[in-house]
Amino acid sequence: MTLREVWQTRKHESEEAFKKAHAGEVLKAHTDGVTGYPLKFELGLGPALDSFESAKKKKKDEKKFLDKAKDIVGKYKIRVEGKKTELGTAYEPLHKGITYLEAGLK
Repeated sequence: MTLREVWQTRKHESEEAFKKAHAGEVLKAHTDGVTGYPLKFELGLGPALDSFESAKKKKKDEKKFLDKAKDIVGKYKIRVEGKKTELGTAYEPLHKGITYLEAGLK
């Protein structure tokens, strides 16, 4: 399983856990302005992981891709840790995903 696949799986598990725990609130998100899932993942981690793994496979300059992926993972880790209480049961899959990525990007 690639780093991106692991991250997407963990992110999906987190979203599903959040939906189950906050089903009533999620239903009201559009009508009452309730925010729903408390995190956004818009920094392009998936493409950065793909670029890193591709460069690694081709034995090309992987350092620049590694640095970019590490930077994004670090930013996401701060976001996840900062929303730990809000995430509730959705925190654990994200934490596992971040930890896995940190280990894979060394």
